[in-house]
Amino acid sequence: RDYAVDDRLLEQVRDTLLEGGASAVTTQPVHLGNRNKSVGAQLAIDIERILNYEIDDRTSTSLRPVYTDDRGRRYLDADTVTVPSTGSAGLSYAAFCTDGMRMVHTGTCNDGVGKSMSGGTVIVGSPGGGSPGVGGNVLVGNFALFGATGGRLFVEGEAGDRFAVRNSGATAVVEGLGEYGCEYMTNGAVFNLGGYGKGLANG
Repeated sequence: RDYAVDDRLLEQVRDTLLEGGASAVTTQPVHLGNRNKSVGAQLAIDIERILNYEIDDRTSTSLRPVYTDDRGRRYLDADTVTVPSTGSAGLSYAAFCTDGMRMVHTGTCNDGVGKSMSGGTVIVGSPGGGSPGVGGNVLVGNFALFGATGGRLFVEGEAGDRFAVRNSGATAVVEGLGEYGCEYMTNGAVFNLGGYGKGLANG
């Protein structure tokens, strides 16, 4: 697999936050194509690994955006790492998104946006065009937020089928859903501003 995009993102985060001592970082904008899969996923895992397994307590207290919860887990302050992108993102954009990350994509995304995310914010904005009718402005594919446990997703358009299936803690705003949206949801909230297909909130 090609993790070149996430490798470059991590390099910028390391240079600016960990070594530069900044309180926040906005990475260089990147244009994505459908071959760019799981953008942000490796970065999320790397952030968790660095904060909780690589740095010690003394280092963590010197980093301004790093906090520690009541279980001893270190995490980043909200919107510490902003990742802007454009284009047509491949599968699993922003998967595993974690606290402190803000993934901002202008364009479309394939299936699996924000799946298994536990924190952070994912924003998918419209690139323009489309139409006001049902199905005229679909920005994210199927299975967005699958298995999410936290975080927020904002979609300036419609989503495909099985949106937020097995969601147990994420919050989302979307402008229309396909079939079987919110199936087997046990927690979290979905604010749908548009239409929806059959099987909404089954289970």
